[in-house]
Amino acid sequence: KAAKKAAKKARAKAEAKAKAKAAKADAKAEAAAEAHAAAATPARKKAKRDPHAPKRPKSAYLLFCDAQRPLLKSAEPELKHTDVFARLGELWKAADAGTVERFERAAAAERARYE
Repeated sequence: KAAKKAAKKARAKAEAKAKAKAAKADAKAEAAAEAHAAAATPARKKAKRDPHAPKRPKSAYLLFCDAQRPLLKSAEPELKHTDVFARLGELWKAADAGTVERFERAAAAERARYE
C-alpha cells in the first residue's frame, strides 16, 4: 500500500510540474505573439531631408577633434577608435583658454555661414 501511495504521489507531483511547465510555455508564446503583433504595426515614416539643405555647423569641440585626430592617430597609431575619441575628450578638457577660444571663434564663423 505504501508503494502505491508513493507512486500516486509522485505521479501527481509530475502532473503538477507538467501543468506548470505548459502554463509557462503558453504565457511565453502569448507574450511572443503580442510582441510580434506590436512589431507588425506600421511605424511612422521619417520625414525626408532636403538633400540640398546645408549641413548643420560643427561645434567647437568637433572642429577641435577634426584638427587633433590626425595628429593623435599619427602619434599613437595603435589606438582603437573608442580610445582615440576618449583621448580627444581628455585633450579638450585639458585645453587652455586660448585654444578653446580659437575653436569657439571658428565655430561661430561656421554658425554665421550656416544661417
